[in-house]
Amino acid sequence: MADIPTIAAATLRELALAPKLLVQCMPKAAVCSALPVHPNSVRGSGPWSLWLGPEEWLVYADSGAADSLGRTLELPASHLATDISSGLTALELAGPGAAEVLTAGCGLDIAGTALTANSCAQTHYHHVSIILHRPAGDDRWRLFADRSLARYLRDSLSSQHEIRHL
Repeated sequence: MADIPTIAAATLRELALAPKLLVQCMPKAAVCSALPVHPNSVRGSGPWSLWLGPEEWLVYADSGAADSLGRTLELPASHLATDISSGLTALELAGPGAAEVLTAGCGLDIAGTALTANSCAQTHYHHVSIILHRPAGDDRWRLFADRSLARYLRDSLSSQHEIRHL
């Protein structure tokens, strides 16, 4: 997908195909130190490890290969890493109006304290399940969704309907 022009002081772009791993560990096993243990928390600043649930994480980087990402984590045998790089689309919404665009279709308190810098959440954006990551304290947001829903999500984020609500 190509870059979408600036919308309400926000830009939307699909991130290049980058490595993404779904990491799971056996119940009651010691969690790898590279993975966060608290709900909606994130560890790292590239690559990032996002807490999805007890014993489940999304680990991603901006570039590289999934196998090298897995080696970086040094996962013990009690952990399973599945390459989901091609099955999960990553979009980046950025700019001063990004939070307003997200608020128009997401039930989270985006402007409040629901997602502070370097935190994550699982939510819906107009019926699309997404993983939302705010990698820094600025106005950048990363959205991960099933690749089959990427066009719908992109269109929903950039639709005239959304702009009217800003």
